[in-house]
Amino acid sequence: MLLITGVLTVIFAICAAMNMATRYTNLSLVKFIASKHRIFGVLTILSALTHMIIAISGSNLRITGLLALVSIILTGLFGMLFSIKKEKWMFKAHRIIAPISFLFILIHVILNGSM
Repeated sequence: MLLITGVLTVIFAICAAMNMATRYTNLSLVKFIASKHRIFGVLTILSALTHMIIAISGSNLRITGLLALVSIILTGLFGMLFSIKKEKWMFKAHRIIAPISFLFILIHVILNGSM
């Protein structure tokens, strides 16, 4: 189950990141996925939290996963705050933290992946 929730987190995060790809492509699939950016962002957070709960229950919590989770939550938090408050610095924080989240996810997968 840990592997499934981890893979789902990565898939949802990639789908959420498709929002950035729309400026580089006109593919209708990419545009459709990008239109669901908020949904995929929420699913990323929920699957990452589920992944962490399962890891803790099996005594498998890793610092790399915790860093990835915190950065994923911060990305979502700043995205949500921007959509409510419309303050430019919140959008900038969202855009800066998102690639950092991917970096932490990548490090977590490399160091702790079981594939």
